[in-house]
Amino acid sequence: MTEYLWDGRDTLHALTVQADYIIGSGQHTNSHLISLRGFVYQMPFTFYTQKAKADLPPGFEDGANSRFNRLIGLECMSCHNAMPTGFVLGSENKFSEVPMGIDCERCHGPGSLHVAKIQRGVLTDTASEIDYSIVNPKKLTPELKMEVCQRCHLQGNAVLADGKSFFDFRPGMMLNSVMDVYVPRYANNPSFIMASHADRLKQSQCFVASDGALECTTCHNPHVSVRSTNKNVFNEACQGCHKPQACSAPKIELDAEQHQCVNCHMPVSGTEDIPHVTVHDHKIGKPLTRPAQQALKTFVGLHAVNNPNPSRTSRIRAYLQQYERFEAESVYLDSAYALLSKGSAAEWGPERVNYFYLSNDAVAFGTWINTKGVDSWIREWNQQS
Repeated sequence: MTEYLWDGRDTLHALTVQADYIIGSGQHTNSHLISLRGFVYQMPFTFYTQKAKADLPPGFEDGANSRFNRLIGLECMSCHNAMPTGFVLGSENKFSEVPMGIDCERCHGPGSLHVAKIQRGVLTDTASEIDYSIVNPKKLTPELKMEVCQRCHLQGNAVLADGKSFFDFRPGMMLNSVMDVYVPRYANNPSFIMASHADRLKQSQCFVASDGALECTTCHNPHVSVRSTNKNVFNEACQGCHKPQACSAPKIELDAEQHQCVNCHMPVSGTEDIPHVTVHDHKIGKPLTRPAQQALKTFVGLHAVNNPNPSRTSRIRAYLQQYERFEAESVYLDSAYALLSKGSAAEWGPERVNYFYLSNDAVAFGTWINTKGVDSWIREWNQQS
């Protein structure tokens, strides 16, 4: 890829960089990464496969083009690739080795025990018992099965638990033991982000009423791409509970939609965060009327999709991160302040510093820090760091 600056008469600057990695399944996008002495960055170029269109990557638009300087760190790699064994501790984006795509271990967990067991000639008849040397998601509880999928198909504002990293989750664990994932909630708002499959599915009445029977694998075979899946598979999944004759849509509408349930009840839509792509809304439901779609959205709050009872610390950090990393809207700072105000001045020191910084309120920061003394505060900060 070559970028250049042209003043109308001559080229003032030119830089050519070769892509080292392509990231993305190609179902929707292909993005491009470069490695400079092991430091990995995203290039300012994405190919949107559904529309066969080249454009800036998400987040590079509206004057935010960071050129070849967007860091690809642990959070990005932890969903878009196999577990990297070569991340250089202490860096933000340096890898001594980068895996070449999603592998078996992302869903089945570490395989070394399983391989060693087979090499020793110890075989397990999985038709009659569970092989505990490897995770078979099919054998997990419905809740833990969902955790495997939503590790990557639940995108949002991820607040890590103290001492945890984005690579600490393993299949068979609860995701909220590693992180709480927050998304903004609005009343009267049908829009959604790209990787919102788990969040939207959990909101649908079909999921709630199924009492765990409706799973991601009810419709999706993780070893077969959606594009390669016969459409009848999805209809058959719906008709496991809903009889075709129960559909109240006029025949002319059914014929127009080729009698495909998802066309009406999981309509395709653009996403809030990624341009030039369409995905099916996984909040299964009756089609919204136009007035309902046009109703003004009202902010309700940040919702931890994977944790019904997040700690106050986690909630405070979520509002601060939402403001700092995603949307610089005052409602997020106001919400963080409301939560901070419910505790004493001695609580949530690092979070208060972050709040004062984001609020650009040096006077309030000075007043607060003097309540306990600078030396005392520094000792507390070092203990928590």
